[in-house]
Amino acid sequence: MDLQAEYDNGAKVPEYPAIVAAWVRDAASFRDGHPNAELGLSYGPSPRQVIDVFWPGAGRDAKLALFIHGGYWQRLDASVFSHFAHGLLAHGVAVALPTYDLCPQVSMAALVEQVRAAAAFMHRRTGRKLLA
Repeated sequence: MDLQAEYDNGAKVPEYPAIVAAWVRDAASFRDGHPNAELGLSYGPSPRQVIDVFWPGAGRDAKLALFIHGGYWQRLDASVFSHFAHGLLAHGVAVALPTYDLCPQVSMAALVEQVRAAAAFMHRRTGRKLLA
């Protein structure tokens, strides 16, 4: 079994470049139009260790979900998926989207630790458990 081929969903979908281009456009529009966003909060030492938080309103007492972006562990960042927060926001749930370093520049274990660090950062910042 070719694990590279099995895990690379982008290579299996001919429309993948157009789909991601639409996500990038829609996500940028969502970020630009969301007044209660906190963008690029640093949770770790590398430039990619940032988190975007979208709050359903001006207050900061909402439940909080952590959205871990896709990308085959080797591409993309959370900004591509910002607009995916819309559904939870409509139900009063804040959404935190961390970006992390990618493989093979870091190991999968390091990537997992960065996501854990992002969750811990949000817990320290809000005092709440996260929905995942």
